[in-house]
Amino acid sequence: FDEVIWTQDYHPAGHISFGSTHGLAPFAHLGGKGGLDMMCISPQSGLTSEGACCPSYHLNSSMDCETNLCPPAGWSYAVNNSAIITANAACETCASNPGSCFAQEQAMWTDHCLQDGDSTFPTSLIKSPADTVVQKG
Repeated sequence: FDEVIWTQDYHPAGHISFGSTHGLAPFAHLGGKGGLDMMCISPQSGLTSEGACCPSYHLNSSMDCETNLCPPAGWSYAVNNSAIITANAACETCASNPGSCFAQEQAMWTDHCLQDGDSTFPTSLIKSPADTVVQKG
């Protein structure tokens, strides 16, 4: 091939798609209520790396958790995981101007492909320094 491109799942700890980030079990989205509701902003630059989402439960803790997937009873992002909401542009924007945000559901996954852990390529792969690696996540 003229060019070889590798994609690498590459998540920070506490990634928004991890069930553990929200006090939920992995695959909780398969329990009949769908994914965890998020409110998101689209970056003006168009770069997905500048987008952000905020858990809807953080914006409205009185949402109907009988029909929607929510963190466990008594969960508070401010207490249990403030890192996901602190300096989160979507949490700030969607709280002050909900009309500028869009809704999205997020599946709940296991913690995987961590930047500081299991995101490496198998040593059996033959890689060249000229290959391109695209990190995602």
